[in-house]
Amino acid sequence: GMTVCARSAGVQIGREGGDLNFPTDLYMSASHCKVEEAAGKLQLTDLNSRNGTFVRLHAERELSHGDYLFIGKKLLRVEITAA
Repeated sequence: GMTVCARSAGVQIGREGGDLNFPTDLYMSASHCKVEEAAGKLQLTDLNSRNGTFVRLHAERELSHGDYLFIGKKLLRVEITAA
C-alpha cells in the first residue's frame, strides 16, 4: 500500500484539494475528513461528508496506533511513530 507522512499537525483527506486526495473515489466527499494532532493525541473529524467516516462518524474521535479508517472505498491504517 501507500504510506503518507504528515509533516504538519494535520492531514485533510478527500477527493480534491486536501493533503491526501483520492479523485476517483465517488463515495468520498471532496473534503471528507481530517486527522489532527492536539495535545499529543490524534483526532479524527468528519467534515460533514455525505457518507460519513468509518462508523458514520460525524464528530471527533481520538485515534490510536493500529486503528483502521474506512473512508469512501479506501481502508487506511493509522501508524504513529516518533518524530
